[in-house]
Amino acid sequence: MANRQERKQARKQKKGLRVLLIILIFAVIAIGGGGTVFLLNTLNTETPTQTPEQISVSLSTKLTETQAAVKSQRIVGDYQELELLTTDAVAQIFTYMPLSPETQFHGTGHIIPERRQDYLEFLKTTLYFYYKDLVTAYGEDGLPVVANIEIVDTFEDDFTDEMTDETVTAYKVAVNWDYEESPATIDSEQEWPNTGTFTWIYNEEQNTWFLVDFTTEHDDTLAVIDAFTTTDVETPTE
Repeated sequence: MANRQERKQARKQKKGLRVLLIILIFAVIAIGGGGTVFLLNTLNTETPTQTPEQISVSLSTKLTETQAAVKSQRIVGDYQELELLTTDAVAQIFTYMPLSPETQFHGTGHIIPERRQDYLEFLKTTLYFYYKDLVTAYGEDGLPVVANIEIVDTFEDDFTDEMTDETVTAYKVAVNWDYEESPATIDSEQEWPNTGTFTWIYNEEQNTWFLVDFTTEHDDTLAVIDAFTTTDVETPTE
């Protein structure tokens, strides 16, 4: 009997730690900040499923649309360009696709080149932390896919790079989005990000807008995924 109680207590503590970790991860996403990438890069976490360097994915309808629009756009530094770029960033970042160190998607093209690897590590420790478990629970084709995106507001603001302490002029884009119906999005135990603010800086030398920060907001309830909690079956003892 004592051993059974000890096992129950151990499982309870393990589940509590799992829930705490999930809450911490989503809290980091909500807080955002330029230094978050580098802070999370120091954590020892499980690496999600890796795919070959030459990654091949089937783009969603929304991603096909936003990618085509970005490629046909001539960037001149007008802040109105950010609406289209933000739409593409949202579609890439929040549509779940296989993650690879060399992937061209997940918004990496909008990140300054020297920080793209740090950004990928950030994704591994946040949005893709439980990627393999999500695939197990819902299937590769059952994960969230961004459907409709609405630009709410675009405004000028200062941005301070926490690595250099340099403050520069930036533009923020507030945006809302939703998802295609899928096994993951209709799961009542899940809550996926659907509103956020994206911060952009224009690089005069490269004539390019770079995404330097994004934050997302959630409702009061956080996602606790029952599918990830294993239940041990005790064998009766005499």
